Amino acid sequence: MHVIYVLLALTAFSVSAADEWFPGENLLTQFQPSSDEWDAYEKKEGNYYSRMWRKKSGVDERYAVSVIRGYDRSFEQFREMQDGSGRASCDDFQSNVLTEDSVNNYPRIIWRTLCANEDGFTASILHLAIKGNDSFYHVMKTWRSDVAEEDLATWNDRLLEISVCDTRDADRPCPSGFERVES
Repeated sequence: MHVIYVLLALTAFSVSAADEWFPGENLLTQFQPSSDEWDAYEKKEGNYYSRMWRKKSGVDERYAVSVIRGYDRSFEQFREMQDGSGRASCDDFQSNVLTEDSVNNYPRIIWRTLCANEDGFTASILHLAIKGNDSFYHVMKTWRSDVAEEDLATWNDRLLEISVCDTRDADRPCPSGFERVES
């Protein structure tokens, strides 16, 4: 059985199959947003590349993947930067680390932020960051409404499946027997 991986790199996206990897680091995720359900947006600026998907239904849900080449900050510094706007604009803001470990010999952190305002606005974000040798990887799942615990658990599991591999490093191997899908 072949596993489908979405490979995200700073380069353009294409669709292909077979054991082909971008030379160097590759971000691997099994979740591929469907164009039937999600609209995709892309942003490239210097060493920063991001793709964000927004749910087409009336629910304000977003999924974003960012790759920052050459970014060398600690998880603490990165979290502080990500959490800064929430701390400044939310009446009640919480940020809690859910997992801090490694995946395929790369350090990773998963944390959740919660924002609530007196006007009834709520937002919940699950963040994943992986610190590679070439790039820093950040994945976010955002709900701008209340979110069910089952949905949080599903998305936490999806984030736990995400990893980075490196074609140049036997200690960070890229899997074999896969289909490479990029959009």
